[in-house]
Amino acid sequence: MMRGVINWISNGTNKLDDDLLCPFLGRLEPDCYCKNINSKNILLVLRYCISDFTHCAIYKRAQRNRMLNQ
Repeated sequence: MMRGVINWISNGTNKLDDDLLCPFLGRLEPDCYCKNINSKNILLVLRYCISDFTHCAIYKRAQRNRMLNQ
């Protein structure tokens, strides 16, 4: 887990790489993990909101809905 956290840091600047951040962070879905961060979902936040968002079921649903509404 710690190795993944370290990989999020870009060139030692302590800034997260924007390519890793979920694009919906600026407009959260009602059930986004990061909308209500707590001890039960912090690992999901770290995985999906700040790293592996393309595999997140919430992200996939939001993307699908967005494409249907275009």
